[in-house]
Amino acid sequence: ELSKLPINLAILGSGDKEYNDFFESIKGKYENIFIKVGYDEPFSRKMYAAGDFLLMPSLFEPCGLNQMIAMRYAALVVARKTGGLNDTVIDISQPDGYGILFENPNEYEFLNAVNRAIDLYNNKQKFSELQKKVMGFDFSIESTAQKYIKLYESLKYSREVVL
Repeated sequence: ELSKLPINLAILGSGDKEYNDFFESIKGKYENIFIKVGYDEPFSRKMYAAGDFLLMPSLFEPCGLNQMIAMRYAALVVARKTGGLNDTVIDISQPDGYGILFENPNEYEFLNAVNRAIDLYNNKQKFSELQKKVMGFDFSIESTAQKYIKLYESLKYSREVVL
């Protein structure tokens, strides 16, 4: 279904043998889909830099660094609403949204999310605004530590006792 859409898709990664075998079996079959099975950090950085979107239809994602790296490179994220992806991506349907999320890990919802990404891409002004927004995010440990310090300080001086 993805091969029928007006997109170019690059797939890089490795996983369970059945998925690796599947991707190897369709390598070169579709003009608009490039596949490289395996781990290649330098090449992944080139993909982030060249891509407009990162697709992460993860079944689970305890943290997720890929989406944060992609945003640094101005790629918007299309992801399943789970774990760290849900913590770091806000859907564009929300007031401060900058990514595309979907709930259930099925073909229909994933393709719907990809089509929403295509619509967003075609709205050049909105797409550009969101790219600039995500490039400015600070997911560093320093930023996170400062937020925890502020939270701690706000609790430290609170007179309210919680039982």
